[in-house]
Amino acid sequence: MMKKFSILLVSIIFLNSCSTYYSSVSLEKISSQKKLTAEKFAQTLFKKCREKDYSEFKGFNISKQFEMFLVKDSLKKQCEKIEKKYGNITVLKLTSAHTAKHPQDIMDVLNFNITTEKISKPLFLHIGMHRDQDFVDRPFVINDFENYFGYKLKQYRKSKKK
Repeated sequence: MMKKFSILLVSIIFLNSCSTYYSSVSLEKISSQKKLTAEKFAQTLFKKCREKDYSEFKGFNISKQFEMFLVKDSLKKQCEKIEKKYGNITVLKLTSAHTAKHPQDIMDVLNFNITTEKISKPLFLHIGMHRDQDFVDRPFVINDFENYFGYKLKQYRKSKKK
């Protein structure tokens, strides 16, 4: 009896460790307002960078945590980094969305396909949006992974190897 219980316990632990940290969200389940807000925010940010307009964002609900990265000095630094690495950026379309499985995470990550002036390979923009409201939040990341959580997992594994 104890042997069967041990095998069952080990199996449950193994299966739980195999589950992923995130799940995909069907694009049909995300409100069109949320999709539009995220896309407009990205387009507005890149337009501000192109025009060197570091004024306050108007018309968007931005989380307080993310807002501190968008104040004049921080925004200028972010725009300079974007310009140096990517040049002009064009947001093409929403390709996927993912959400963390933990109940305390209140964020969906919307992944947009983008094109850049300096890099020809496919790149993605990841924008965090609160699940229950249309608040824009971090992450706001550009990389070559379609899935933001896959990108974070790769970074985590690299840091463990060091």
